[in-house]
Amino acid sequence: MAYNQAFSTKGGAEPINCDVVAGAAPGGLTLNAATGVLSGAPTARGIYNFVIRATDNNGCVGWRQYQIIVN
Repeated sequence: MAYNQAFSTKGGAEPINCDVVAGAAPGGLTLNAATGVLSGAPTARGIYNFVIRATDNNGCVGWRQYQIIVN
């Protein structure tokens, strides 16, 4: 089953780039650094904990932990 989630930021100087800095998203999902969209089709069941970091054009960073459960 396809998954598509856009992560958004508030404030900051464009462009803002996102990356996974801890843990891992489910296999089969890819985070687009420029758009902040996590998409694809998970390849294995499980509970996945990961941290997404957003870095703006001035080098300011913010991060948030997420959990995806694949049944």
